[in-house]
Amino acid sequence: MKEIVIWGTAQGAEDWDETILSTTCKTQSDVAAIKARAAKHGFRNVRVTVLDFNAAPDFTKALTA
Repeated sequence: MKEIVIWGTAQGAEDWDETILSTTCKTQSDVAAIKARAAKHGFRNVRVTVLDFNAAPDFTKALTA
């Protein structure tokens, strides 16, 4: 099972203060619509994450050199 999560930072909020904007997208057109709506309402730093619950997480990708 995969889930698409869209995050964004509200206007005036700190960069780290992200809000989940959607977890219901199924297609790229759904993602584009949410991103457009977020921009219209002043959200910035909008990012898309695909969570794959069938795959084991690889936490080594989170480490930086």
